[in-house]
Amino acid sequence: MDLSLARREAGATLEQLADHVGVSVSELSEWERTGKIPRARAARVKWGLWAVRRDAVLAKSGLAECEALAELAATSRPSDAEVITDHLDTCATCIARDEYIKHHVGPMPRMDSGLLLWLFSRDWGTGWKRSATMGALFILAMGGVGVVLLLSRAVVERDPTYLLMALGLFVLLVFSGGMGGVVHHLTAPLRDSGRAGSYLSGILTVYGYLGAVYASIGLVALVAGWEVLGEDMRGLVATRAGWVITLVMGALFGLVLGRPDRD
Repeated sequence: MDLSLARREAGATLEQLADHVGVSVSELSEWERTGKIPRARAARVKWGLWAVRRDAVLAKSGLAECEALAELAATSRPSDAEVITDHLDTCATCIARDEYIKHHVGPMPRMDSGLLLWLFSRDWGTGWKRSATMGALFILAMGGVGVVLLLSRAVVERDPTYLLMALGLFVLLVFSGGMGGVVHHLTAPLRDSGRAGSYLSGILTVYGYLGAVYASIGLVALVAGWEVLGEDMRGLVATRAGWVITLVMGALFGLVLGRPDRD
């Protein structure tokens, strides 16, 4: 795909498409310059181009916006997804807009993952709040299996200790993910400054995640005592070697995360 040509044909600016795709302007510009779109972002780029055309067509259509849907989107929670779906299926205004979009723009491109589509299509707010929420959901999706396993063990063995452990892991994942998301938001100017800035932003974002994890572990040790931590955990968080390993591994993961042309 010639991304630059596709973007111009869609009538989108770099800023508009970057916002839909969820990347910095410098990253999107790099993709246009090199002609390489990361595989992990290809479906999202197609959706972003479609969304730009959709917005432009709707703006010129003269069709009324659905105030009820806007209110639902602003106040809904993830558990309200079924309510929004029911509204879209029954609201005359939304149905008319959807038919107009299908006729003048075409069907919405399919995303590789229904979860990703749901995450990106939700209105999580703006600025650092959106970044924190997305970061928390991302880390929770990666580590949520641990929570499920602990809950299952609590049910099977009827041991409330595992229930408390599952709750603690859940809080840790959400907190660390949120902190990483906030750091990612705050370092956006670095990503817009070029490749070096993108790498640095990635490293700082990973350090944000790890810093939150270490802070949580330290709080547990402060309240309950260091003996509650296993020997391996104490070796990781309470020794110079452990800190060096964490910093080095964090930097390596940060370089991968910060790659502007990662695929």
